[in-house]
Amino acid sequence: QRFGLLLAMLSRLGILPDPSAEVEDAVRAMRNQQQSLMADVAVRGNPAKRLAGQLINRWVVVMGSGLLAPVARRWKGQISEIAKTWAQFEFLPEADHNTVAGVENPAEMLSQTMIIFLRASLDHPQNLLRNDLTRQTFMLAGLGTDYFEAKGETRLAQMWTTLHFGDYVAYYLAMAYGVDPTPVPAIESLKLALKHARLQQ
Repeated sequence: QRFGLLLAMLSRLGILPDPSAEVEDAVRAMRNQQQSLMADVAVRGNPAKRLAGQLINRWVVVMGSGLLAPVARRWKGQISEIAKTWAQFEFLPEADHNTVAGVENPAEMLSQTMIIFLRASLDHPQNLLRNDLTRQTFMLAGLGTDYFEAKGETRLAQMWTTLHFGDYVAYYLAMAYGVDPTPVPAIESLKLALKHARLQQ
């Protein structure tokens, strides 16, 4: 919602062109995607449920590049907050300079890792190549991988459909673990501790 308001404001100020066409494409792409993500759609026809199933009892890593780099961060946050699951995010190409070297130890943990690659056809061609080759590198090292291909004809649509899909994955992962996706007691406890610490200063 805040993102949409920001787009509208920048457009009215003449800083950005009218985003109406891109917003319409994004909404249309999300509606089309929504049909297969609903709770009453069985696992066989529901890609979000299938991916969530692969994440059960796994160390989750989300990889993103270009326009989907901030979306990877969002996926990590949603998986942690909604499914109460440890997750992390990595950005390409940065991960190719260090993360790919860490595929040896600890072997027990790496065997339980699932790396999700977020892919957008409108990303830079070099990023797309890195995405595919990095995934192949991890697969050859024995790590679990999967990917999500963004939907839509515009950059905005590809960002929004990836955000949309990630939220459903986090929700279905929470259901698989039998946890309530709404409360975040760890965050609330931390806020209270910080507030108490400030009062003591």
